Amino acid sequence: MTPMEMRTDHVNRSVQRAHRMTNRVRRWGWEFAEHREANVDRRAKRVDRE
Repeated sequence: MTPMEMRTDHVNRSVQRAHRMTNRVRRWGWEFAEHREANVDRRAKRVDRE
């Protein structure tokens, strides 16, 4: 296997891994977004109280 072939193989694997991550984020993105909103609200309330 030439270095170029090894590199192509590695890149393809990286792309596949990134793609899987993207799908997972898209699937769970809503929950993450709501969680982040809750954190922002809590932070805003804390600032108001100070």
